[in-house]
Amino acid sequence: MQYIVMLWHPPEASPLSNKTVREASNKTWSQLPGLRQKYGVEVIAGYHLDLEHRAMVVVEAPSAEAVRDFLYESGFMHWNDARIYLTRPLHEVREWTMKQPTIF
Repeated sequence: MQYIVMLWHPPEASPLSNKTVREASNKTWSQLPGLRQKYGVEVIAGYHLDLEHRAMVVVEAPSAEAVRDFLYESGFMHWNDARIYLTRPLHEVREWTMKQPTIF
């Protein structure tokens, strides 16, 4: 299953401006390969939304709980807020939608 993870933090909790968060971020990044394997999380794409303290990551994982646990154990949740969204390709949604009854 694919998920989109949105991460954000205030400027004062950014690795760009906060030494403690920068050190924590370095530790987190070094742990990611092992945690991805542990939770079965594959990163498909990751983007920083420039000029904002936000990131969007597309992952494949066995469950939303695996993504959640991956985020917590990695340390990202120490300086970020996050949302996990279920997602699927637009063509699949369109095919499914066309099979559903309308209400109007």
